[in-house]
Amino acid sequence: STVIPERIDSFDLTADGQRLAVVGEVLTLLDLNTGVTKIVPGADWPDRALWSSDGTRVTFVKYDWDIGRSLIFSYQDGQETIYQESDLNVKDSAFANSPNGLTLSAIGRDSQSKSGLWLIDRTTKNKRLLVEDSVWSFSDTLAWSPNGNWLAYQRDGSLRLVNVESSTVLDVGKGKESKLGSWFADSSRLIYQFRNENGNLQVAEYQLETNTSTVIGVDAPNLGDYLAPHYLPGVARDYIANEGSSLVIHAI
Repeated sequence: STVIPERIDSFDLTADGQRLAVVGEVLTLLDLNTGVTKIVPGADWPDRALWSSDGTRVTFVKYDWDIGRSLIFSYQDGQETIYQESDLNVKDSAFANSPNGLTLSAIGRDSQSKSGLWLIDRTTKNKRLLVEDSVWSFSDTLAWSPNGNWLAYQRDGSLRLVNVESSTVLDVGKGKESKLGSWFADSSRLIYQFRNENGNLQVAEYQLETNTSTVIGVDAPNLGDYLAPHYLPGVARDYIANEGSSLVIHAI
């Protein structure tokens, strides 16, 4: 029988739409085809969960009361218990899986009190500090480009990109309070929201090749505080945005 957790704080769906990871008092995995649920052993009070791209592994943050740190753990199909991915003290739920699943990105502080945006090799457990700063200068949202070459993040209210190989940082944000919407499928561009000089939220598109942003959304009041622009699937650059109380599709 299907058992839906009484408390649901967040959830994540596998890429094929077949399984849910439900975050609450425990971490519950739900097969949407069979209705079978599984409570992940040792994953009590998780703080966000993300599936791997192939849907076989779920990664999550959990506070370890014994050492006073928020750590990243994972659970793989067939495992008897959870597996600690790193000793990095993670800020809230600020982590993301790389597209190939071999690397984790996270905002956190290490045992030497170095803090910022890190890369964690899942095989060797080696960490590399990409962008150094206080963890509180970053938002919790991290987004890999589909090709795995870039990470989008928000720092001091501005959207930025960092190349995961060279550590080159690009300032994307146009205006204030810039936030990522989504990457385009070929990793050549991304779409985001920002607050313009009139105090209104607008949508802009950034192109990596030219390192330029172009405003593509309307300048209008009362569109709400979260436009959440996202490209629609396909080769065209149509996007959907939450404008006021309506979801609106735009063609670029």
